[in-house]
Amino acid sequence: MGKCLISQFVIVMKELKCKMCGISKKHSAVFVDGLCDQCRDINSLSSFDISKYLIELDKIIKKTESENKKIIVALSGGKDSCYTLLSLRKRYPKVKIIGVQFDNGFLSENAIDNAKNICAKTNSEYVPVSVNESELNKLFKKAAILKNPFGKKSILRASDLCTICIGIVKQKVFSIALKNDSDIVAFGWTPGQSFNPIICLSKSILEWNRNEFIKCLDKLSCKNIPDFVIDSDLLKKRSDSLFLIHPLSLLDYNEKKIVKNLKKSGWKNPKDTDSNSTNCLLNAFAISNHFEKYDLHPYALEIHGLIRNKFMHKKEGLKKLSKKPSRSSILLAKKRLGLDE
Repeated sequence: MGKCLISQFVIVMKELKCKMCGISKKHSAVFVDGLCDQCRDINSLSSFDISKYLIELDKIIKKTESENKKIIVALSGGKDSCYTLLSLRKRYPKVKIIGVQFDNGFLSENAIDNAKNICAKTNSEYVPVSVNESELNKLFKKAAILKNPFGKKSILRASDLCTICIGIVKQKVFSIALKNDSDIVAFGWTPGQSFNPIICLSKSILEWNRNEFIKCLDKLSCKNIPDFVIDSDLLKKRSDSLFLIHPLSLLDYNEKKIVKNLKKSGWKNPKDTDSNSTNCLLNAFAISNHFEKYDLHPYALEIHGLIRNKFMHKKEGLKKLSKKPSRSSILLAKKRLGLDE
């Protein structure tokens, strides 16, 4: 990483404005009395809201259990997805669970071991999925080269490389849910990423999601689109809606406590990932690539959301955002993607 990129991290830290969460005007254009628009209109869940959602979640999962169906959990092997599975198992000891891990070719070995171990510990089925690695790397490479391939809003939510990867994860997890006639899919998104604990996905929404992702793949000149999206025949057979749940938004989210609890179940913190990931070796390059193209940190919205809603101390969050990605990790990822020339 050159001096230019290092200076960008310093500049971003100096530009942080909101006196409550520290978010930059690049992410929130409206500031009044030193507060960003999100902090002036905080939309966190009240204890009443959480109780109401938990009752609804209990009802949905009880129905799944009574019908002998399975919950499909998107399992990266990182702390959030593993804790999501562990939390579901503790609250619902009898329900059947499938942990689906998508291997993007850049998973830490620790992440793979963690996913397998947490499934074994919780008596859940472990299902690994993948796509052609060469084709996937071409998508990552194209996403890294192109500027703003997925629209202006997407660059505020995640890096272009993460956008394409999580898009594939969704398609694969939804596919397995449809194949198993499951009614529930769980993701380990934090309260900084999603405040809606339960989302009902109708057949038309699933079709829309598939079509929108096909557009993303088209922009990257993907040659084997059917390999990356839900089989249209599976969607045709589906009649009921699919529930997308985010259990972490109903918990008292705390990274340190989550890691402490996970370690009791044998989870190990990887030593080869950056500070914003506990599973992916591509993340450091994805962050630096985002800075180079947009002068934005792709984790800013999530972390400032956690700060805003008291799930993370401001000092801790700003420290995570200011930490420079590993140069060796960046160079390794660029070499594997053929971007080191």
